[in-house]
Amino acid sequence: MTARPVLSHVPQGELTGTDRLAPGWPQAIVLFTDGRWHPATILAWCRYQHGWAALIRWPDGREDWRRHDPRGLRRSVEHLGGWAGE
Repeated sequence: MTARPVLSHVPQGELTGTDRLAPGWPQAIVLFTDGRWHPATILAWCRYQHGWAALIRWPDGREDWRRHDPRGLRRSVEHLGGWAGE
C-alpha cells in the first residue's frame, strides 16, 4: 500500500471566493500514513468554513489543497542549516 498524506484533501469548489494568503514559511514537512515526514512547499493559505487550508506543492510537482492540522503539518527547519558552533 502506498503511503498517503494524513492531511484531509479539500474538495474542489470549497474554496471558491476565498482569499489566498502568502505563506510566512513555505518550507514544510507533512506526515504520511507510513509514519514518516515528507518535505513539501506551502504555496498559499486560505481561511474557509472548516478552518485553514494550505495549497501544497509536493516534491513530484503536484499541487493540491489540504486541510490544516498541526499534527500532520509542520514548519521545516532543515533549510536553516545546522546549529551555530557545529
